[in-house]
Amino acid sequence: MGNPEALLRNYLSHKNGKNLNRIKPGLKLLGEEIIIPSGRIDLLVEDSQSICGIELKATKYNTRQVGTQLTGYANYFRDNNGKVFFVAPKVKKGIYYALKDFYDGGIIEFYEIKVTDKFNFKRVYAEELDDSRKIYYLDEIVMPASIEKGYSAPGMLGNYIARNIEAAKLINTLKECTGRPEKKSFAKAISEATKFISKQAKGKTRHSLKAIHEIAKLYK
Repeated sequence: MGNPEALLRNYLSHKNGKNLNRIKPGLKLLGEEIIIPSGRIDLLVEDSQSICGIELKATKYNTRQVGTQLTGYANYFRDNNGKVFFVAPKVKKGIYYALKDFYDGGIIEFYEIKVTDKFNFKRVYAEELDDSRKIYYLDEIVMPASIEKGYSAPGMLGNYIARNIEAAKLINTLKECTGRPEKKSFAKAISEATKFISKQAKGKTRHSLKAIHEIAKLYK
């Protein structure tokens, strides 16, 4: 799969930021990968009151590093009467604790990516954060080869992910089976995954089938 964060950024900035409304209605795109004194912010946007920044994470991230990064952004936007939107498949509790003062002061808001038949972004609050939740990051989801080569229709990305998220679950089931002695369980998982993936559109299964074969080799 190509750079998941680039794909997510392209999705949100598509057609001058049309999809930003999925995060918060009224957001207007000002720029992508904008350099500010505290670093490079993924998206610079404007809401009804101020200039704000959106930081995106699509894959697993280091809590300490991202906490430091967001602290720099939050300081900058607070000084300029703005705020930061942090968007990720999972907002870790450590991020909240690292930014508690900014969170309590309304300088940072947390949003998690929810995939149905399209991308949705749900605002989450401190009391909802639970690191034990099983979340599929964008690089764990099986994607068609056309996405890996780059794509020209960002609005379709959510559909690709939704179509393949069940396959991703099956692939991860296979990974879990590699550490188990029950060969019948592993064989069943292989069978279920192969059946599911075989139903996908022709030409879009090469990488997922390859993953199954690689896992099978490891098990042997």
